Amino acid sequence: MRIFTELALAAALFAAMAVIWKTSARVCFTPVPRHKGIDTYVFVVARGDGGGLEQTAASLRWLDGAVKLGGKIVIVDAGLDENGEKIARFLSRDGKNVYFTTLDTVCEVLGN
Repeated sequence: MRIFTELALAAALFAAMAVIWKTSARVCFTPVPRHKGIDTYVFVVARGDGGGLEQTAASLRWLDGAVKLGGKIVIVDAGLDENGEKIARFLSRDGKNVYFTTLDTVCEVLGN
C-alpha cells in the first residue's frame, strides 16, 4: 500500500512541476508582437578581437527562435581589429537577419 501512495505522490509532484514549467515558459517566452511599420533590432556593439561574438550571435538567434523576435541582429563595429572584423563578416554572410555595419553607417541598416 505504501508503494502506491509514494507513486501517487510522485505523479502529483511531476504534474505540478509540469504545470509550473509550462506556465513559466509561457510567461518568459511570449512572442514579440509584429506591427506594420515597427521593426525590431538587436544591436551588438563589438570591439577588439571579437571574442564572444559568435556565442552572442548564436544566443540571439536561439532567442529569436524561442520568442519569435522577427528582428534583425546588427553587429556594429566600434573598434574591431582585423580578426574581429573577419568574425563579424562571417556571421553576417547569409544576410538573413544578421548584419554587419560600422558606427558611421548604422542609419543605412535602419533604412532597410
